Amino acid sequence: MKYILNFTYGIDREILPEWLEWMQRHHLPAVMDTGFFTRALLIRIPHIKDNDPAYAVQFECPGSDSLKAYYREHAPVLQSAVSNRFPGKVAVFGTELEVIAELNAGEGVK
Repeated sequence: MKYILNFTYGIDREILPEWLEWMQRHHLPAVMDTGFFTRALLIRIPHIKDNDPAYAVQFECPGSDSLKAYYREHAPVLQSAVSNRFPGKVAVFGTELEVIAELNAGEGVK
């Protein structure tokens, strides 16, 4: 069963360009380099213009064993890297998602 580890971030506008660059050049590659994930997505969440920008980061992994191993071996250091890099400027919460069905264009449900 495939899993997606989703993090939702609220970003202080002051640091948004730096945060986006750092996530793309450093954090996402570092998480992918652990070998537990098959895909990473950085997604902007449209908001009302008065709110701070919001983004989702999703990491896809092939199963719960991979996710458990990531938590045990890498998560504490990699997750603290974001808060250490941008103290008080980023709010984040994580959610584990279990993929029940997947449908690609021109294909049936997997």
